[in-house]
Amino acid sequence: MLRDAYDSYVTTVSPPAMALSWEALEAISEVLSDRNPKRILEYGSGISTYLLASYGRQIGSVIQSYDSDQEWTEKTLEFLRRYELDSWASVQYSDLVEPEAPADFVLWDFDKNPKRVDLMNDAYANLCDGGVMYVDDTHSREIANAMHKLRGNVLRIVPRDGFGRYGVFIGKPMK
Repeated sequence: MLRDAYDSYVTTVSPPAMALSWEALEAISEVLSDRNPKRILEYGSGISTYLLASYGRQIGSVIQSYDSDQEWTEKTLEFLRRYELDSWASVQYSDLVEPEAPADFVLWDFDKNPKRVDLMNDAYANLCDGGVMYVDDTHSREIANAMHKLRGNVLRIVPRDGFGRYGVFIGKPMK
């Protein structure tokens, strides 16, 4: 089902070079299954929101998703409605992210726009101790540099896709 949704997404909403890679989606799905997070926060919406909302439906939890692009927010909501997942994701257009509580899992899929990269530290701050954060597009120097400043433990690197992109899972140490 995930593959069908992905194929639909990259043919009707976003070209594959812009969408989160299939390899990343598979890896995120595995981490969700292994770690069973209850509270999920997403920075940057898209096909990843479909995956997270599907997971949220399975565990009975609404995920929070923020995007600083209003048009993209609407596209994501429209895609979720097609699959009746819109009630399992609170997708908000906002430059200011103030979640109600820290998350067990954070997905970071913002581009290298400096305004967005500057929010990565806040995203990490909104991660519970012992939680996991996925940072996409770490092939980008700006994003990789911002991620390294977080000082999280690298848990897993998602292999490069056909466009040379990859991402990294980092863990927030327990205090």
